[in-house]
Order: sequence, then structure tokens, then C-alpha cells
Amino acid sequence: MAITSQESLKEYILRQLGAPLVQVEVSDEQIFDIIESTIQEYSNFALEGELTKYLKMNIAGPCTITMSPEVRSIQKISKGGGITFGGYGGKGFVLDYYSLISGGINMNDAINSTILLSGQRSLMDKFFGDDLTFTFNENKKKIEVSEEFNGPVIIEINTQYVPDAVDYIYDHNWIKKMCTARTKLLQSDITGKYDANLIGGSRINSDRMQQRAEQEIEVLREELISKYGGPAPIAIG
Repeated sequence: MAITSQESLKEYILRQLGAPLVQVEVSDEQIFDIIESTIQEYSNFALEGELTKYLKMNIAGPCTITMSPEVRSIQKISKGGGITFGGYGGKGFVLDYYSLISGGINMNDAINSTILLSGQRSLMDKFFGDDLTFTFNENKKKIEVSEEFNGPVIIEINTQYVPDAVDYIYDHNWIKKMCTARTKLLQSDITGKYDANLIGGSRINSDRMQQRAEQEIEVLREELISKYGGPAPIAIG
């Protein structure tokens, strides 16, 4: 049966580590943290193109734009080359739909009609002009556009992967293996701090568990880079 939720992946990890015959000394919350960060690690390599999006909007700079929490970085902001998106204006004005996004509505649902799904920047450059000067505060998710420009822009953004409630990314083989290995490593660190008995009086070998977990994580990270890291750059000269 496919694993399609965070909860079912947690149960899978616990079974891989011996539950229910063996008590796994890791909390549900700790496993959920591992799952979330593992999905982001995977998506940064494997889904890089899908996580690059282009947002159209009108601005009146200088201005401040509040981004959605899912936004990780801003690559560029380009002036619209004669393209208009409507008669909006006013200093610091942000479109209503974008206010909804920054207010917490699911980003993918809220801006389907405002995102250009093409991942080719060269195509965008045909329609948009010079880049604007800006700074992006990743912690506050705020763009500060410092130039005086009034009109349409396109913002190239990189977002986090946000799983749906039912999502087949939880069933990805690499993610399952890495989550299991990382949970095993955390368990070895926790149990290594005190003596722990298993059923029948046997004891946990924390050092061996830690060594195996570290080896598994190293192999999986090498696999991620080799499969999804892209070709090495060509040196000329």
C-alpha cells in the first residue's frame, strides 16, 4: 500500500526500526521534523525546476512586498516590457490576490492564475526588460524595492515544497530510506545517553546503531547528488 501521508510515513519508519517489538525512543514530533526537513532536502535537488516560479504583479516603487512563507529566495525582479496587468496604482500598492497569499492562503491555490509556469528564464527575458534593484529579508519574507518604478513586474521566486494532505512524495523510496536513517541516528543519540533494556533483557548497542545510521545517510546523500545534482560545470581556459 502506498504511503501518502506524514502519519503513515511515521508508522513505516517506526516499523523499520523494530516497533512494536522494540520501543523506539523518538517522539512523533521529532519524526515529523525529520520528515519535513528530508522532503525539503530532496526537493532542493530533485524538484529545483518545479520550485522556480514567476509571479506577475503591478508595483509602485520604492515599495515593500510581503511574500508568502513558502518563498525561500528571490532571484530577480524585472520590469514589464510594455505589458500591463490592469489599471492598478498607488505608492506601495499590492494587488488584492497577493494580499490573500501573504495572509496565509495556500500559495499554490491562490496564485494559479498569476504564475507563469514556464521554467525558462530566457523566455521571460523576451517579454520583460531591465532588472530592478531590491533586497530580500528571508526571515521576514519581505522584498524592499529601492527604485522608483511604477508598472508591471515579474518576480522570479524559489519556493519550498509544501506537501498536500495526501501526497505521493511520502512514498518516495529515497525519502523513506533517509527518514528511517535519520530517525535511527537520533534514536542512537538519545539511547546512548542512558542504559536501555530491550525485551528479554538485551541491551541497545547505541554506538553500532549510530555508525550504521551515519553510513546509510552518507550513501543516500551521495545518491541524491549523483542522481539529481546535475552535471559538473565545464572549466574553460
